[in-house]
Amino acid sequence: MKSLEFPYTNLLLGESLSKQKWEPVFHALFCGGLKSHEVRSLLLFLAKKGEGGSELGGCLAALRRGEPPRRIALPFLIDVCGTGGDGMQTFNISTVSAFVIAGAGGYVAKHGNRSVSSQAGSSDLMEALGVEIEAPFSRMLLALQSCHLGYFHAPLYHSSFARVQGIRRELGIQTLFNMLGPLINPIELKYQMIGVASRKWLRPVAQSLSGLKRKRGVVYRSKEGFDELSPGGGNDILYVEGHHTRKLRFDARRLGFSKARKEDYEGGGLKTNRQIALGILENRIRGPRQEIVLLNSGFALWLTGIASSVREGVEKSRWVLRNGRAKEVLDALRRATRRGLHR
Repeated sequence: MKSLEFPYTNLLLGESLSKQKWEPVFHALFCGGLKSHEVRSLLLFLAKKGEGGSELGGCLAALRRGEPPRRIALPFLIDVCGTGGDGMQTFNISTVSAFVIAGAGGYVAKHGNRSVSSQAGSSDLMEALGVEIEAPFSRMLLALQSCHLGYFHAPLYHSSFARVQGIRRELGIQTLFNMLGPLINPIELKYQMIGVASRKWLRPVAQSLSGLKRKRGVVYRSKEGFDELSPGGGNDILYVEGHHTRKLRFDARRLGFSKARKEDYEGGGLKTNRQIALGILENRIRGPRQEIVLLNSGFALWLTGIASSVREGVEKSRWVLRNGRAKEVLDALRRATRRGLHR
């Protein structure tokens, strides 16, 4: 690195640097000022030390400096996204939940990417469902306004972020960029739900979320290890309102969901995950797979104020599925994103 000392010694000693000292390091990374072996070393050393709020904050500040989010005037504007990397191989729970939230009246700016550690990322699934994920930004904004759901494929909006995609895939481990992904939505959100793969990530992600001027947000991890809210195993949740963060007491088991095993939420390859997604959206798949979607979408409806309680949010979500509203959102999104394309 030119005119910038790479923090090898600090990383080897497990020392934390301030957000202000990390920002130029990550700025150099995003601008192409770090060589591939330096990026690998940085990610590996950080993973070994354990990423904290200062590293994540510096990385986020460096990225948003060149990629400020777009502000749009829509109520109940939310994203529901997990960091990935939990190793549980679940189906695409948050992506399916996005259609339910939109069907209930929320506006979902869904931000995602192709798979890095799972078999099918949210971008892979959206594409398999017939959504044109590379539609122009202007068309996706119109889709968000008219369909209540827009999908923002990360590489289209974060060219600097895309530079490390190959290295992340090569390393095959959870890195700082897992935490960063949900925080860099190209739309200025009002509400946000972020699931994390590791309990140690709860506090750093919540700290960064509190600096993004969301009206309300939550960062969570199920006690079973999912980066999703779980109906049966209990959940660790940090609630963020403005700049204030506190633990949230919430026991989903009181909502009457059936008992389930981890295996009940498993997905598979892209074909399998597509079948599961359509089965839930068409109200053909019930049981644990539907219930975990009901919980996550119902929680989002409470967070945005569309529902007065999580219980009410779950019931609204159930109504959306029974009445075909979630599938209608998918059909509308397909048409909106593919308009004008040659097929």
